Amino acid sequence: MGRSFDLPEEFIKGAQSNSDGILPINSKQIQSLFSVLRKTPDPRTSNQTYRIGSVLSIVAMAVFSGHKNISEIVRFTERMKMQHRKAIGLPLYKKGSSYRKVPSYNVFYNLLSKLDIDEFGQILSQWLNSHNGSLPTALALDAKFIKDTVGIVCMVDHETGVPVAMTKVAKKEGDKGDCEMIAGRKMIKEHKDLAETVITADALHCQRATAQEIVANGGEYILQVKKNQKNLLKSSEIKTKNLPPFLT
Repeated sequence: MGRSFDLPEEFIKGAQSNSDGILPINSKQIQSLFSVLRKTPDPRTSNQTYRIGSVLSIVAMAVFSGHKNISEIVRFTERMKMQHRKAIGLPLYKKGSSYRKVPSYNVFYNLLSKLDIDEFGQILSQWLNSHNGSLPTALALDAKFIKDTVGIVCMVDHETGVPVAMTKVAKKEGDKGDCEMIAGRKMIKEHKDLAETVITADALHCQRATAQEIVANGGEYILQVKKNQKNLLKSSEIKTKNLPPFLT
């Protein structure tokens, strides 16, 4: 299959990957989440094929992954790998089989329509707090200036707004000296570890060297594309036009 532009060798694997079987937490955290949620009181009077801990574990992980409705949760569930289905107690298709079934739309709907959402939220919040610092995080890379002369560039936690790293910067534009782009890249390089971390940044930081620095330090990135990267922008627009409506 031809590409509209050539990717560096180290990026090709990522460009060809998909989200099937990718979960937002690791195996130990999945087991911990299931152990907590299985104790949630079950409001259903029947249909115990799928136990409440299994269904709520899927709901929680789908929400962690950014899914916002039951249809998206179902699609997320169908992409789960067999070892993950086993870890949260999903039932076997039949005796002697290694294939494990997943809940249907109706299973999720029936449970969530009867569930005490406040209680579920409290249980989930307690679990999140107990794993604070070990779960995947998102950091925003951005700079703030006073009259465009004095400024700092920071990596800030998306959820709390608390900076985890910062450095001085003299100017916003440019690709040399104390400009925002170079200062941000240096800060990323010096940060001790970006494992389980997504860095987000505006179009100024949409540079190959910045992306490579993030990946080299164990992180992932979401970078805005604008006209400062004309070829990349054009390629992105072409690919977006060819996507089905529900993905645009």
